[in-house]
Parts: sequence; structure tokens; C-alpha cells
Amino acid sequence: MLIKSIPSLIHEGQSYWQVLSNTDEQLVLKVLDAQGKIAKTVVQQVSEGFHQLSVNLSDLGAGKYVVNAFSNGNFLKAVKLLVQ
Repeated sequence: MLIKSIPSLIHEGQSYWQVLSNTDEQLVLKVLDAQGKIAKTVVQQVSEGFHQLSVNLSDLGAGKYVVNAFSNGNFLKAVKLLVQ
């Protein structure tokens, strides 16, 4: 799985991720707060092909976060996010 586009700013609770997958996979996003604690975990099934995934992060308070992305248990990428 390849994450092609990742937002760094979250506005009004939505985040849109562009993902390219060559098989059916499970994408896991672990959102960590400034202290490194898991604030939220999002799990989405992704089928083969290109997708724009809408991720609801409206339950997070304003602040800085890090999102660790995993596919089928394998680490893909870490991304810094700013929630306003």
C-alpha cells in the first residue's frame, strides 16, 4: 500500500487521505497526542486500486498530533497533523 497524499492540517474534523493499494488490505491509523499516548485508532478496509479515504477526526481536541499508518501490521509512514 502506498499513501500518496496526506493532509497536515485538519479543519472541521475531516481528513482526506489518498491511498493506492495493489491488494485488499487493512489500513490502521494510530493518532498520538503530544504526550505520545494513543488518542484515537482508525481502521479501514481498503480494496485494490486508488482511493480517497475520509477520516473523521472531529473528536480530537485542538493541538498537534502524530499519525502512524500501518498496512496489515506493517508500518508505512508517520505524519504530523495540526487540528484547529
